Amino acid sequence: MPPKPKLHLKGQIEYFISPYEQRLFADWLDPRLVLNKVRRKVSENAKDVLPGLTLLVGTIYLGDKIHEDEIKRARY
Repeated sequence: MPPKPKLHLKGQIEYFISPYEQRLFADWLDPRLVLNKVRRKVSENAKDVLPGLTLLVGTIYLGDKIHEDEIKRARY
């Protein structure tokens, strides 16, 4: 069986981040981005969607705030 040719891509740069530096779905959990997406998507059914979405965004914001406070408090 002949050897497979090597693929060479010019100009491709790869960046790697430590798992400790990664935030899973960081852009999905950003309240400002969520509100921007809601503003674009909401139409006639706004009164059905907004109460739950407001609760979701508030919970995410509160969780991020508590997490940051815990990190600051735990430092020596």
